[in-house]
Amino acid sequence: MTKSVPDRWLEYKPYGEVIKGTKILPFKVPLKEAVVNNLTPEQRFTATILLQAFPRLKCIVDLTNTERYYDKKEFTNVGVKHEKIMIPGKRVPPQNSVMK
Repeated sequence: MTKSVPDRWLEYKPYGEVIKGTKILPFKVPLKEAVVNNLTPEQRFTATILLQAFPRLKCIVDLTNTERYYDKKEFTNVGVKHEKIMIPGKRVPPQNSVMK
């Protein structure tokens, strides 16, 4: 269980724009409340904040190589499908992961 903000996490915006021609919205990994408590309100990004910003969110595909940043039940308990594909950071993912 992590109690600190991931490396470079603060450098990125919480979410981007929907990718043209798709229904894909890229966003950085939301963090547990316990991790963001010491951040300013502008720096915080949690599952609750994501769901408030995008109430029609239907599915999340998490590509992080860990399950420690948030509890997937924060999404599944409100009807958001959650898919996990473990992708190692800072390298090209294996072909079988890309095909998922």
